[in-house]
Amino acid sequence: MVTKIITFKVKLAIALLVVAVILLWPHKGTGLSCVGSAARPALRMQLPYEPATLDFSLAEDGVSFRVLSAVMTGLVSYDRDYHIKMEIAEKMEKLEGGRKYRFTLRPWKWSDGKPVTADDFVYGMHRTLDPATNSKLADLLFFVKGARDFKRGRLKDFSRVGIEAVSDDVLEFTLDIPVSFFPHVLTLPVGYPQRADIITKLGPSWPEHMASTGPYMISRWLHDQRIEVEQNLSYPNFEAGAPEHAVFQIIPEEATAVNLFENGRIDVLFKVPSFDIERLRKRGAVHEFPYFATYYIAFDQRQAPWGDQKARLAVAQAINRKLIVDAMGGTEYVASSWIPRGLPGFNAAIGVKHDPARARDNWLKSKGAGMRKTLLGFDTSFRNQTAVERIQADLKEYLGLGVELRNRDWKAYLHELATKPAPMYRFGWLSPLVDAYSNLVVFESGNLNNYTGWANKNYDELLRKIAVVEPGTPERQRLIDRAQHILLEEAVTVIPIFHYAQILIIDQKIKGFWVNGMGMVDYMKVRIQY
Repeated sequence: MVTKIITFKVKLAIALLVVAVILLWPHKGTGLSCVGSAARPALRMQLPYEPATLDFSLAEDGVSFRVLSAVMTGLVSYDRDYHIKMEIAEKMEKLEGGRKYRFTLRPWKWSDGKPVTADDFVYGMHRTLDPATNSKLADLLFFVKGARDFKRGRLKDFSRVGIEAVSDDVLEFTLDIPVSFFPHVLTLPVGYPQRADIITKLGPSWPEHMASTGPYMISRWLHDQRIEVEQNLSYPNFEAGAPEHAVFQIIPEEATAVNLFENGRIDVLFKVPSFDIERLRKRGAVHEFPYFATYYIAFDQRQAPWGDQKARLAVAQAINRKLIVDAMGGTEYVASSWIPRGLPGFNAAIGVKHDPARARDNWLKSKGAGMRKTLLGFDTSFRNQTAVERIQADLKEYLGLGVELRNRDWKAYLHELATKPAPMYRFGWLSPLVDAYSNLVVFESGNLNNYTGWANKNYDELLRKIAVVEPGTPERQRLIDRAQHILLEEAVTVIPIFHYAQILIIDQKIKGFWVNGMGMVDYMKVRIQY
């Protein structure tokens, strides 16, 4: 046989060649790529699913933000202590007691060399506030004079909205009320500049070809496989030694992602099965960061019997959150507060607690009594499956209520929530700002993230007061507690299950990888060492 006359050295050379081909060849199923070079390798990161959109006006989820934070920067951003840091803005002035903010832009260019101007910011926010644009974070701009009326179609002339390019390098915002945290809103994609010439020319495909203002620009996007980015040579703050290339590899299967990590084919995992964490911790690969996010169950109150407060209260009392957290590996934090741990305004004493006896009593007094089955919707993942199966068991045991589970992929699930959500549904909310207001506003009347059909004038009025009162004061905490009391205890609109822990798996050759509480990566501090 031929194999008998091949020398050991030849066998070894063939084996090494095969391994090299396997490791470097792009894999369709996992989106693996050989982007980068031996001198400057690419930073390879997992995404658990493809971003729903990279449209700055429409982006709303953590995965989209993670990619956008690599390719875009706006007027300001957060530093590592969550203070506002100047970016494209060279100077910020707070005028007229906080009713006006003026930003002076520093010389800055898009990745194609065109200067960034104040008009680019005006155009971007005009597009976000256009009634035809389904922007779910546009509400955070409603502090701007005329913004709410323009978005609702009551004001037709955008020149009457308080966003003005005074000159090419001066941008002013006029607010209805003084809002101390308004600059925080401008850290979000809805505050990014946008290019009318590119968007008008490319239409729906523009996010893949948009010029960038951040450290990277998209070089290749293979849908459901990977997004490749490379250094934006126009970015003035690119640090020597930072990765010149990065790859976001779309790997939904957590076990697959761990296998690829352990075989040296990916550097950073953002999602990992809980049963692998301790083993990886022993290797020094586990890193924990704060995460301002809450996992929750809510109801479409337009569907019977969930318009009845007692029925919702019974469900909240029946769910054993600790068992859910334990089933998921014990790395998350049992929640009753809607405001997540680590965010100013958090109060662990707020909310409905597990109480099976009262749950049963309230159920029998509710419009759900005698009901045999309901539907619970969720987006497909191993972790979500684990959580909803525990909820299914609790409601059967304590209320005698059967729960049918229905899962959808992420994009289909978002569409379902926006059109006709399941009677009960699971979701998660990641705070886009370091301020409790951005969590509470989700359930304001008319907010596009409020899929429950619930509205409460007292709650809405509290939000307006919270926006005005200075953060960190006892008065503001009192208002936040009152708003949570209405949301969680009086109305039982939402049932917090747990507050997320942000656990990343990072290869030891990756140094300086840091993520803030909103899931944004500081790419310029990353170094790859061999």
